[in-house]
Amino acid sequence: MAPPVRTQLRGNTRMPNRRDMLAACMVVLASASFASQAFATGFSWDGTWSGKAANGRTTVIKISNGKVVSWTSNGSAANIKSSSVTSTKVMIQHAEGARVTLRPRDDGTVSYKWQGNNASSTAILKRR
Repeated sequence: MAPPVRTQLRGNTRMPNRRDMLAACMVVLASASFASQAFATGFSWDGTWSGKAANGRTTVIKISNGKVVSWTSNGSAANIKSSSVTSTKVMIQHAEGARVTLRPRDDGTVSYKWQGNNASSTAILKRR
């Protein structure tokens, strides 16, 4: 429970002090964070996710039973070194060093971030 708001009297107007404003902001941010985590906890990754990245490449990632089954870029299979699936993100490590991170969005799509040795790209992927 948030502490009671203390006010300082300034003229005829009561105004909250900075500490009270900071406490109120922290409560709002904590509530928003909790709501986002609650959404991600119930998120199912299973399915085929696809979209076109900012670098122009078409990406398709298949996830089944909480495991990354395949990842293709422009129709070519990517060599997956390792992957992990949690309730809040999917991480994929390419055999040549690139990394992919997927995170759920409130609208049911996922954000895709590809990070290579000297380049990066992003996209919004949709479940097919």
